[in-house]
Amino acid sequence: MAKFGKTHGISGSITIQSFFNIKKDILNYNQFYLKNNELLNIQISQKQNNFYARIKNILSPEDAKKYTGKLIFIKEQDLPKLKKKQFYFNQLERMTVFIQNTNIGYVKKVNSHGAGEYLEISNKNSELLVPFNFDHILEVDTENNKIYLNPNYYEI
Repeated sequence: MAKFGKTHGISGSITIQSFFNIKKDILNYNQFYLKNNELLNIQISQKQNNFYARIKNILSPEDAKKYTGKLIFIKEQDLPKLKKKQFYFNQLERMTVFIQNTNIGYVKKVNSHGAGEYLEISNKNSELLVPFNFDHILEVDTENNKIYLNPNYYEI
């Protein structure tokens, strides 16, 4: 949900890049983890459009630097419940993609380019970029880990 950036100042603060659609939503959480599920004892603050973290027991830029580039996670159960036909990116990644009943590959990554999201679909022959909208995507079946594309837009 975020990533540590460069150190900031002389007291061990470090910048944070929020991955939330609404960047300041990061301030709604207080339990943060590193990739290995290590609990991070941090306080996040905002100054203008920038976010900064103070990590407990980190008092110098040299100590804070070891966090630079590391991803920050929250527990999935702490995320808000989504409405019907809304999905978190991590739910879609690695899903198998079908056109009609033919498996054409899997979702390698979900990207956002400002005007909307798109799926990066990988198969044995090539890569396919699919806008994430329900004209192009007929169904997202989270129980069976499958996505069905509209055959009016895509050929087998």
